[in-house]
Amino acid sequence: MHLPEGSLNSSAVLMTTAVGMLAFGIACYCVRGKLCPKQFPSLFAMTIFVLLAQMVNYATGFGYSGHWVGAGLLAIFFGPIAAMLSIAAVLATQASLFGDGSWGTLGANFINIGIVAPWAAHWVFKLLQGRRSPQVDLGQIIAVGIATFFAVVFATISLCLISSASLAAMLLANSWIAVIEAVLSIAFFIVCVRGLEARLSMLRRFALKPIALLIILALCFGQLSSQQPNGVDSVLSTLD
Repeated sequence: MHLPEGSLNSSAVLMTTAVGMLAFGIACYCVRGKLCPKQFPSLFAMTIFVLLAQMVNYATGFGYSGHWVGAGLLAIFFGPIAAMLSIAAVLATQASLFGDGSWGTLGANFINIGIVAPWAAHWVFKLLQGRRSPQVDLGQIIAVGIATFFAVVFATISLCLISSASLAAMLLANSWIAVIEAVLSIAFFIVCVRGLEARLSMLRRFALKPIALLIILALCFGQLSSQQPNGVDSVLSTLD
């Protein structure tokens, strides 16, 4: 889902960087009052998990790889504003330390993964479940799957609008990734929600132990990461 260096022209880089910086500034302002202090450790831990999980590429069986995005699940648990800041930290760290994406495409990647994906998941989940607190029941499990699926779909559409990638080709490549995103998000949702303390409200009960377990699993599976090109690179390479 990351646009690589050189995939955008200079005008697109400037425009997406400006939009990304503006959106990030608005998110920093709006996050005040959206989170209580007891949520910060959980959000920080979940951000680390998303960072590690995005570094684990899995083979799709179609000659390219994919990875879990996590923006949709962040929005479901913490809200879209907090998810924007979390993904911004993830993308900046990846561009700075791991060469995943680049500083030139950071604005575009933030628009796709940090704005479109979490807000799409938020509104789809809200449409299906309203303001219900997270709990493991069939309705919420289905809602999480649908919301995170469409998070990837809408992020893919946004990516194509920004870049020169073919919408049909990119949707075809990312449709299977969106399905896997939904399945993994459901699994992570169940693990996290079952670790919550039932006596506290959602804003205070998000447990760290399930996230710590997921971080350990991400570190372990990182050694098995697929070396195939990801879906975005695979489609963009056909345009060269």
